[in-house]
Amino acid sequence: MSTDKRFSTSERALVAIGVIVPSLVLAGVAINARLNEIPPLVLPQRVMPVPNAHDTLRVAKTQEIGKQGEAETAPREGKYVQPLEDRKALLAANARAIATVRAALEQEYQQPLTYDMTQTFPEYAEDRELARMLAFASHTYADLGNYPEAARCATDAIALGVKIPRGSSLIGMLVGIACEGIGRKALADVAPKLDAATLKATLERLDRLDTRRWPLAETFEVEHLWSQKTIRDLAKMGPGELAKSLGMDPTNENRWLSWRLMLTPKRLAADNNDRYYAKLIAIVKQPYRKAVGTAREPHGSDPNSDPINEILKPAFWQTQFVVARNRTEANLLRARLTFQLTGKPDPRLTDPLGQDQPLKWKKDGGKTVFYSVGPDGDDDGGRAGVPTEPGRSSVARGRVLNIDDEGDLVDGVNTF
Repeated sequence: MSTDKRFSTSERALVAIGVIVPSLVLAGVAINARLNEIPPLVLPQRVMPVPNAHDTLRVAKTQEIGKQGEAETAPREGKYVQPLEDRKALLAANARAIATVRAALEQEYQQPLTYDMTQTFPEYAEDRELARMLAFASHTYADLGNYPEAARCATDAIALGVKIPRGSSLIGMLVGIACEGIGRKALADVAPKLDAATLKATLERLDRLDTRRWPLAETFEVEHLWSQKTIRDLAKMGPGELAKSLGMDPTNENRWLSWRLMLTPKRLAADNNDRYYAKLIAIVKQPYRKAVGTAREPHGSDPNSDPINEILKPAFWQTQFVVARNRTEANLLRARLTFQLTGKPDPRLTDPLGQDQPLKWKKDGGKTVFYSVGPDGDDDGGRAGVPTEPGRSSVARGRVLNIDDEGDLVDGVNTF
């Protein structure tokens, strides 16, 4: 009797499924592994200068005395109304810290970075406090009648702000801008009392500092490396861990974003991120007004954008404007000091928020007032802009203008 027996249709289907399904699973695993296989990231070796101004500033912070008697180096609302004798004593107590800051300003600065998404920077709060200490010293010296030293301390705070962004991520750039603003406010307050020699020396120092500003493109190069390292770190996490690591509240929206981060092929995310930053860096290398028409594209509509860039989008949105505004405010103060010294506008001082044309000026009650065309690029004849949302961000104080505001940026009104 023959034992030959034909398979039924259902049996053949089961055999086919038994072969095909495992094959598809194995192929899917292989494809997934391929899509999530990212070439190793080679981080640049940072050579730390010796001595490093970053470390010297940490020493200065340990030497700072924040309060003595009724005097404080960072009084509420920046009002130096405490008894002069207490302030004089506190100034003397901080002589060592001020000397150490000045030593740091003569050294090279390099921010130590690990490119780790968990790295924190407590030193930036310390840097702001050192800038406030210098502003306190400036105001106290002015009240004691020592105007050259008052100008020097204020300019030291500006120099501190110029130095901090070197080699840092975006937060270092923004902290540096904050320190510059603290110093500019102190210098503007003492400026009317400066003699010609002090004005000339201060302007020469401000001119030198202007040539030492750290390019925003370099800061975004650091952010690029940081995000590439982050993509590789996130590839190892589940959605809950992702949300926690990114500081997200466990809302549905944020959990969806974390799922997208997990499900987006990491090779694709890394490639998109490379293209995203290449475009962003090319934009920020352009003058602000030339770039402003395309500056928003990488932050939202770029097809190479990915979930990581969406997380960073709010911070990047205003960055180029904030940097241009900072340079504008610096030029406005230099224009004011130059006019005080020479009685003439300085055509070298341009408006970064405009077409890099000379800053505008007008007569107001017999007083010469310099201004920029402001965020919208339109010359409103010196009509000071009013912030539409003054509490929108940490950089908005008083009448400081933001990227979508209208009106001109007027020295002494929309500055400091």
